[in-house]
Amino acid sequence: MTLDPTGSKSNKTRRQCRAPAGQVRICNLEYGYNGWLGIAGIYIDSNGHIEKGYTKLNDTYFSSSYYNKDDWKHSVTCQELGHNVGLDHQDENFNNQSLFSCMDYQDPPYEYPNAHDYQQLELIYGHRDGYDSYDIGSSSSSGGETNNDGCNSPPGKGCNKGQDANSGSAGDVGWGMSLGRRGQTEKFVRTKPDGSQIVTFVMWAIGH
Repeated sequence: MTLDPTGSKSNKTRRQCRAPAGQVRICNLEYGYNGWLGIAGIYIDSNGHIEKGYTKLNDTYFSSSYYNKDDWKHSVTCQELGHNVGLDHQDENFNNQSLFSCMDYQDPPYEYPNAHDYQQLELIYGHRDGYDSYDIGSSSSSGGETNNDGCNSPPGKGCNKGQDANSGSAGDVGWGMSLGRRGQTEKFVRTKPDGSQIVTFVMWAIGH
């Protein structure tokens, strides 16, 4: 990941939050009172490799008195970026003892990864398998998919009303099928015609 010191301040750019192949784009904006604090989306090719990802942070809620705190901002950012690189939640029960990880459900939130998170990353990335999803993603992303990066939203929400230029079908957009909601988080998956998938992790605001 590379900090872009000249990051666009355009609302359109931040709303779409398109990620180039092989990279993660992080965007913040007042996305509105739509129920979510943060969203992480990853594009997974047919070989199971993450090609690219994005994180959106909703300043509408982070400017409210409840969430306008460093621990909430850091924790949500940490968790969404964790999803971008392949981490899942460690625990989804708010009543369990804290695991002291941003990938654990807890209130007040915890702001950092723990040793288990780093061990998981080592298992995911500490080997070579002869396949480079970045190269393939770079060569194959010249089609219509790049026009739909980060444009996943529930029915009736913003760019979900558009369509995927690859399929020409208005039904091939959005977050796809919910794999279940637990507490504040919910995971969705959408499978594209070429067998690749888009997995979206949503952190809902408390009370939504």
